Amino acid sequence: MVKVIKGRDSVHLGVSLGVGPGRANNIDDVTLVQYMLNLWLQHPETALVKSNAGDRGKPLATDGIIGPKTKAQILLFQEDQKYSGFSFICDGRMDRYDSDFASKRIYYSMYLLHISLMALHGVPVHEMRYFPGFPKRILAMARRASQAA
Repeated sequence: MVKVIKGRDSVHLGVSLGVGPGRANNIDDVTLVQYMLNLWLQHPETALVKSNAGDRGKPLATDGIIGPKTKAQILLFQEDQKYSGFSFICDGRMDRYDSDFASKRIYYSMYLLHISLMALHGVPVHEMRYFPGFPKRILAMARRASQAA
């Protein structure tokens, strides 16, 4: 189930159980990750990543099913972030994080995806509920995050 994470300065939508190999892959968590990855890859500033990605750069169905395409795109995002200078393991997982992760100096792929989308689109992910194609199944959590902001 998608969860609302309240930080010091912002509110995020995050996964509650993790997505990827060896994770619970809850349908709502997977749907959120698929939607966020699509927004990331469809932005003009990631055109080079998309053009070099081959099949991994194609839009994902936001169906909540973790399959080879979703796993490949998670890895693509992680590899791009690692190339950009962030230090973490490219393991194909989007793990949950809590609001105190920054004090531990730990980077999580899910957090970096959220921050990337905020930088590219200018609004937090929960406000992207107004964007075309926002998954209905996670709309209630996006509204809750908006109220918490």
